[in-house]
Amino acid sequence: MRGKGKHSTHNKGKWNGLYARMNFLGHLLLAHPDENLMVGNYLGDLVHKKEVPFLPESYHLGILFHRFIDHFTDQNPSVDQMNVLMREAVGKYAPVATDIIMDYFIHQNWQDLHHENYQIFSQKVYQILSNSISSFPTAAGDLTAKMIQGKWLQQYQSLEGMEDVMRRMNRKAKFSVDFTQCISLIIKHEAQINDHFTSFYKEIDAASQDWINLQNAVKS
Repeated sequence: MRGKGKHSTHNKGKWNGLYARMNFLGHLLLAHPDENLMVGNYLGDLVHKKEVPFLPESYHLGILFHRFIDHFTDQNPSVDQMNVLMREAVGKYAPVATDIIMDYFIHQNWQDLHHENYQIFSQKVYQILSNSISSFPTAAGDLTAKMIQGKWLQQYQSLEGMEDVMRRMNRKAKFSVDFTQCISLIIKHEAQINDHFTSFYKEIDAASQDWINLQNAVKS
């Protein structure tokens, strides 16, 4: 998922690696339980367009799905409202911050969104990615290995974990911005952000299922 903005990762390649490494959960969950769709969706921000033809064909649909999700997110009014709230902390990079914090709110609402225990889901994700990593381009494979080893999906469970994510963003950023300031905004506006998030997620979940059903109908 990716909120719109002048510096969205879709348009700024040098921001892409920093941004993509922090917002996996939504893409993985929306593609579940199809493992190939999950892997392709996960890779959507991690591979260059020129690398896609060299990936297993089974991942190509997931990459298209990732682009669909990003486009839908760009146009969503609830995401725009979250961007407005984050702008106080990070200015024009609010869409980047919004995308990250949505994974935190996925975990906050986990019992309403998914039937599996979060830890079980996370371990399955790590295993799926571990089984597929040998087919990834080098940079995506290296990042994925770090993601699995560091259990990055666990960081979305708490504000302390999110603060660590934000610190990593600061260390990697080439721009003057302090993402950790978003934590105080999450605390201050948590109920409001949660309302915007839940409204958005219902829409993206329904739209994603429609997209998947359409693709399945085309294949059959």
